[in-house]
Amino acid sequence: MKLLKFDSLEAMKSLNFINVQRVVLKCFNKVGFTLLLTTLFLVSCENKTLKTGYIDLNQINKEYKLAIALEEKIRAVENKVASDLLGMQADVNLMQDSIKSLKESGEVLDQAFLKKYFDLNNAYEKQKEVQLANVQDSVVKYREELISNINKLVKEYAQKEHFHYVFSPAGSSAFMYGDTTLNITKQVIAYLNSK
Repeated sequence: MKLLKFDSLEAMKSLNFINVQRVVLKCFNKVGFTLLLTTLFLVSCENKTLKTGYIDLNQINKEYKLAIALEEKIRAVENKVASDLLGMQADVNLMQDSIKSLKESGEVLDQAFLKKYFDLNNAYEKQKEVQLANVQDSVVKYREELISNINKLVKEYAQKEHFHYVFSPAGSSAFMYGDTTLNITKQVIAYLNSK
């Protein structure tokens, strides 16, 4: 900080006034800009209420025809996988029971039979892993199809019924639809970048 030497009291008073003026203007600029943004937002709303709606996705999944149909497809895939694996699992269980009874009776276990059992069990486990991955892929595919369809139709409905915002699900604060004329993202980014 530099110390200044004044020739008169008037010179010192004028410098002090300039400093106070700068501080006041600086504060006003920050508060004033915020006030200006708030005023512009309120004026743009034109005293009309924003039409807002809520969607319960759990209820949609229970009652929407496409959701029900896709859930049935998922169950059909799971049932097919289970039936495909059922035969192999029965063979593995039968061989396992045979090994157990041979051990209990004290008979010597045939190495070829044990190898056949382990090979069949390994094949069953690998097949089960592949089939479960297929089920998961189907579930993901059907869920993405459902979500995409719901989002598209919610947007169409919201625009048709003049909603500004549609939220879902409860507590997530996620938007299903937002009126783009209310989007001030670019203005806020410009303001943030100016600071």
